[in-house]
Amino acid sequence: MKSIFKRVAAAVLIGAMLPGVSACGESDAGSADEIKIGLIYAHSGSAEMIESLSEKAALLAINEINDAGGINGKQLTAVSEDWESDEAKATEKAKKLYLQDGVNIILGTCLGTGTQAVRSVAEENGKLFIAPTAGSGEDESPNMIFTGGTTYTFTKELIPFMAEKFGNRVFCVGSDYYYPVRIEAQTKALIDQIGGELVGSAFLPMEATDCSAVITKIMQAKPDFVYANVVGSTTATFYQQMKEYGLDIPIASVITSEMDAITLGGEYISGSYSAFNWFASSENPLSVSFLENFEKAYGRDDMLKVNATITASYSSIYLIAEALKSANSQSTDDLKAALATAEVDTPQGMFSVDAENAYYAKNYAMIIEWNDQARPVTVFASENQLPAEPWPVLLFPNGKP
Repeated sequence: MKSIFKRVAAAVLIGAMLPGVSACGESDAGSADEIKIGLIYAHSGSAEMIESLSEKAALLAINEINDAGGINGKQLTAVSEDWESDEAKATEKAKKLYLQDGVNIILGTCLGTGTQAVRSVAEENGKLFIAPTAGSGEDESPNMIFTGGTTYTFTKELIPFMAEKFGNRVFCVGSDYYYPVRIEAQTKALIDQIGGELVGSAFLPMEATDCSAVITKIMQAKPDFVYANVVGSTTATFYQQMKEYGLDIPIASVITSEMDAITLGGEYISGSYSAFNWFASSENPLSVSFLENFEKAYGRDDMLKVNATITASYSSIYLIAEALKSANSQSTDDLKAALATAEVDTPQGMFSVDAENAYYAKNYAMIIEWNDQARPVTVFASENQLPAEPWPVLLFPNGKP
């Protein structure tokens, strides 16, 4: 067990730029006294809100590390790029960071299109990419790590919990792209395992504004709970319209987070449930201090939106730092080897890569209920790290195809 840095109270506001952060477009190769880390987050478009805060969390960690003496006597320098929530821009910015700015590792992107774009560039150029969110599984790359693990880790905890509490008739709703589609397939296998029934399913268009057809199907199916994994503005639309139609059916999700809850308010989200690897209700002392420092640096409004992905951006910097310290090298091969064994104490608990599935980090699981103040209340927390399971045995009994 390693905790490599004392958390330093960080009351530095980002303003135009924090110390140790290079301006977008800058291509200085740096000096022997610095270690460059690429950051690629959206400052506009559909991913702007979550990614701008994720970048702030990463920069907070970098400044804490530098304040504590850096890595082997060297300061971390963030070279930051904005991919504008546009897949082509993500490719362009990743190429710039790797090939012009000379970074060997990039952290960033929370949206699937950006993640896949940066991953492709990392693979083509033999570089490393860390995505601070959960993958849907059934995939792997030697050049990428999802530090949020896999959604199956949390689905496997949430579905039995909801079935025991409310009943095992389930209706699944998701946004219409590969991520929720995979979640639904995994969910159906879990429902079958517990002797439940999938009474219906539907997919909503991205940024849907009218969920009435799907809600009508839910009303007709009479499920015990709805498993809803919708994204973006559709999240608020779906939860609001469920209440407006008078449906008092519990909703569960492995996507809905603090950011969605703040948008919805307690009127629409209270009594719903979510599962992931971290929520603001965590009593981990490092979690408490992280939120305090985030609020000091960026204000209370931003702090109340902090979710697991934003926290993972912060924790991922510490994981990268531990690998850099251990390897005492910035080469891709050395960093890969060091990341495979790195372990660091973070707000999300002990943080490490799953040795069996190096594309993913191992994670803890939390289940929370949203209260009438739109804040999470912990109802379950795993005591130990859980394996990533990108190839769930229920779907792949013979292992990875």
